[in-house]
Amino acid sequence: MEYSLRHHGIVTGISSRTLSVSIASGADCSGCAVKSVCHPGGKPQDEIIVKATIPRSERTSNFHIGDKVEISITTSKRMRAILMALVMPCLLLVCGAFTAIWLGTSQTMAATMGIAAAAIYYIILYICRDRLLANPGWIVSG
Repeated sequence: MEYSLRHHGIVTGISSRTLSVSIASGADCSGCAVKSVCHPGGKPQDEIIVKATIPRSERTSNFHIGDKVEISITTSKRMRAILMALVMPCLLLVCGAFTAIWLGTSQTMAATMGIAAAAIYYIILYICRDRLLANPGWIVSG
């Protein structure tokens, strides 16, 4: 597997299969083209905590709270996240608006329908967040 995105962080929690890793935000973000998506207000948080899967070859006894680790994510998982968070809502917005116009409603109602479709999608994502976070995609690589 090719890992396209890597971050260094500190272990803040340990469970049987995952580690909670604290990443200092902004450290690796200076050259990123989409850093405004992660930090919409332009003010990054001090740290971000992510869950990372421990490879089968490693054991949780090898890790302790405070250890420095490197976590990474594959290109396919990263693209899936971008698709779910950015592309799908935009498609739903446009499809909802065009469907409403096709049905003969006013432009105001079409815009409302498009926004409602995207809002419903985000509500569904929020409801399913535990299932989506069950397989985090981040892997401890070092």
